[in-house]
Amino acid sequence: MKQIVLIIISIIILTNAQSYNGLDTSKNSTEIFLISNTYPIINCTTIGSRINCSNHGICNIKYKCLCDNDYTTFHSNIECNYKKTSRLTSFLLQLFLGYGGVSKLYMGYKYIASGQIIFFCSSITICCFLKIFVSCIISKSKKQVSKINIIKTLIVWANIAWWIYDCIMIGNGNRKNSDGIETDNSM
Repeated sequence: MKQIVLIIISIIILTNAQSYNGLDTSKNSTEIFLISNTYPIINCTTIGSRINCSNHGICNIKYKCLCDNDYTTFHSNIECNYKKTSRLTSFLLQLFLGYGGVSKLYMGYKYIASGQIIFFCSSITICCFLKIFVSCIISKSKKQVSKINIIKTLIVWANIAWWIYDCIMIGNGNRKNSDGIETDNSM
């Protein structure tokens, strides 16, 4: 409650002042922006300053924070407060450890990553079980062996298709993190 009162008082002071630190603070330069219709954001007041931009951006001539490439403003009354996930890191994790859902964990998708880990581990278990089952029990029936080999092949190709799809989506920058924020353009 105290913070809301302080924000309202600072808005009143800034909108009524004619100059602040030698800069025009008329209504046009102290607009209030709403992020997610919840948090009021007051524009920065000093051109070239990084203080109002959480030291992760700079105040431009329109009195708006221009965040650094790897930062953005997310659900807060503080500008440039959210570090974006790295697209390069996401891509490399997907490329080398994507079967196990590691890139999904990095991007914040806990449930999808859990599903991918379960799918990967269960497909390895099923393929190993079918290999043992075929070699020990059904080695005499060629028809049943070919059906089991088709099932193993489909499971492996489903994993590969999921991996390729995620590699392409992350590499193109079409994959956002779990908060809906785009990855940084570090590739």
